Amino acid sequence: MSASVSKASVLKLLIETETDLVLVETKLAKAVSKMKVEKEMAFRKQLDLIDKELVELLPYLLETD
Repeated sequence: MSASVSKASVLKLLIETETDLVLVETKLAKAVSKMKVEKEMAFRKQLDLIDKELVELLPYLLETD
């Protein structure tokens, strides 16, 4: 029983590993981009809400006694 492995087998395994890593890296990059977009949209939504509330409050803030 021999424990030797051919260079071709090792190379094939390395290529498969590299391919898998590239795929995972691509998926991760897409997920991070999607998360950033969703975070930015949520932030803008909150800013819009704050802006709307300020517009509603402005007349009361500008009232003089």
